Amino acid sequence: MKHTHKNKSNLWELEEHILATLKHHDYYQNHKLKAKVKHKLNNEKGLGTVEIIIILAVLVALALAFQSFAKKFFTDVRDSIQDPSKSVTIIEDKDS
Repeated sequence: MKHTHKNKSNLWELEEHILATLKHHDYYQNHKLKAKVKHKLNNEKGLGTVEIIIILAVLVALALAFQSFAKKFFTDVRDSIQDPSKSVTIIEDKDS
């Protein structure tokens, strides 16, 4: 089969049509994604009372769990600032 000028131009037209279709599809997908993101950002619901209470409960539980560690750590830091010969102990040896 001979490739004539007409066949080549039909292939070029087909290629251009395919590229245009792909570009349109990419634009449509990007536009759809942008619309979803915009909808999520404009959502007026926000955090509810239950979520805030749960977050506060977790923070209080963590504060209570690490209370003695935090007190000792910050006391050591304060003491080391006042007396540079002292060091800050983060982890105590169980053997001592």
